[in-house]
Amino acid sequence: PPDDDGSWSDPDPRPKRLRRLTSFLSQAAFTLLCSLRADSYITCTYLVVFSPYLVWEALRVLSNFDAAKVKVISYEELSEAYGKPVSDFSASEMSDVSQEYDLVRPASDPEYMMAKSAKDNAGVGHLWSAARACTAAAAAANLDGDVDCSWWLVFVPFWAVLGCVCCAGCAGAVGAAAEMAAMDAAEQG
Repeated sequence: PPDDDGSWSDPDPRPKRLRRLTSFLSQAAFTLLCSLRADSYITCTYLVVFSPYLVWEALRVLSNFDAAKVKVISYEELSEAYGKPVSDFSASEMSDVSQEYDLVRPASDPEYMMAKSAKDNAGVGHLWSAARACTAAAAAANLDGDVDCSWWLVFVPFWAVLGCVCCAGCAGAVGAAAEMAAMDAAEQG
């Protein structure tokens, strides 16, 4: 669809399409190799079987990388940091700022909360991808007989991240409840 100035921009650029295709092919290859290895049609190691899955996890990390590294900042915070109003920024300064920050309205605005949530979710996504990759590599090593350990140990990375996410979620809920109570108290008194 054309932009406001009449030019057209691709809503799904080529690198994104290639990443999706590679992701799909990795998943398909992993499924195929698992089926062939489980039915004894091939005799390769499980590390080879799990390698397309590891590629898929790496692609997931790359697709979330930009969202995880961006710094969310409001216009007011940017003005305070640079010591001048955003309206006084030159085009080159705004270009530099947009490379490093995701500029949003005030911290109380829903847009700020959504940008912050997207950044946090991308970071948690990296943790999950790392846990799944470590678990897959440990499972492959255990299945190949390279390592002889309990399956409980194989899944330790998964359980560790799950515990961290649950604790962070509980801490966030407690913090949100305290913030809501403070807002209620401020409204009443």
